[in-house]
Amino acid sequence: AWRDATLYGIFGGGWAADASLEDKAVANKRITDDWGARFREITPGSGGYLNEGDVMEPNFGQAFFGSNYDRLVRIKKATDPWNVFWAPTAVGSEDWYITGQEDWLTLQTGRLCPK
Repeated sequence: AWRDATLYGIFGGGWAADASLEDKAVANKRITDDWGARFREITPGSGGYLNEGDVMEPNFGQAFFGSNYDRLVRIKKATDPWNVFWAPTAVGSEDWYITGQEDWLTLQTGRLCPK
């Protein structure tokens, strides 16, 4: 979906070295749920470049794979029926979760489990 873009931009946030966990959560949620939501609202059907994308993108299938996502899910199930290959925003990753994760950041430090 990103290949037809007129604008390619990167935005991010940060926090102080002594920031609380709550402050970090607010900063991360602002990126996805405020700034990202504004871009999604004014560019319906657009996408993001997967390598630079927000791992918390709520509609990552559309954003990173566009109209190809359903076809890619079928290919993934046919070629990787044991789900050996996984990444937070990879095709089929919505069928998995990581234990002990905050809802605002994918750290990938817990156990990977099927939903």
